[in-house]
Amino acid sequence: MLSLPDLPQGCHHPREPAYTDLRLVPATNAAERALVAAIRVAVFVHEQRIPVTAEFDLDDFQALHVLAFCHEHPVGTGRIVLSEDRARIGRFAVLPGYRRCRVGAALLRYCCDYCSARGIRSIVLHAQVYAVPFYQRFGFAVTSTVFDEEGIPHCRMERAL
Repeated sequence: MLSLPDLPQGCHHPREPAYTDLRLVPATNAAERALVAAIRVAVFVHEQRIPVTAEFDLDDFQALHVLAFCHEHPVGTGRIVLSEDRARIGRFAVLPGYRRCRVGAALLRYCCDYCSARGIRSIVLHAQVYAVPFYQRFGFAVTSTVFDEEGIPHCRMERAL
């Protein structure tokens, strides 16, 4: 079983400005990919009760995985799957102590900038319904009715670049 190192408690105040020591990197080696997997297991499998067999899929082999570090501690992740002029982003997971500390916003910006720099014309994602307002602040629009993914209500969202 993958585990995360001991982590600090998180940001000091929910409205604290973005960390100056927040670093986002592509997960390019086995150690970084293990951290990505550990964060996803902590958030999706343990916290949200998604079966581990549903959390990891074939897209993980072709995706670019992004890892967020705060004060050199792994605190969040997301992934990008490219296909011609469209990208699918998702599997955004931020450890509980770092939510509402702008880690998710930094991950989303990184993914959008990465796609834009590669000539991608649109980005698609499946958002958990509670997170729709978060994505709307970054220009994403709802493009479907609510549907179920592993017992959690989601909707499709898209943003043109």
